[in-house]
Amino acid sequence: MRQIKFRAWDKQEKKMVMDDDWSWFSDVYMPEIETENYVLMQSTPINDKNGKLIYEGDIVELTFGKKGRKRIMEISFRRGALRPMMKDGKNWEVIGNIYENPELTKN
Repeated sequence: MRQIKFRAWDKQEKKMVMDDDWSWFSDVYMPEIETENYVLMQSTPINDKNGKLIYEGDIVELTFGKKGRKRIMEISFRRGALRPMMKDGKNWEVIGNIYENPELTKN
């Protein structure tokens, strides 16, 4: 069984808080963390080609086709960016996230 991990964007501190740092959240029911100060993001079941776990809100570069075409996309459960056919991330590379690297989502 896979472990579901979370991270949160701290809007006030402007930094990502990983679930290993959440000892102060230990008794809180997870959906309640989404407050005006935090944006909660869940991990996907996919690691990128470098072994990095992909989270909702990550920006990934997808390489595909014989010519190695590239596409940059935001990972979102709500937008259906994760399809069942994408069993692993061998063609994916995390290049940032929507909070720390918003310039990557331009165009």
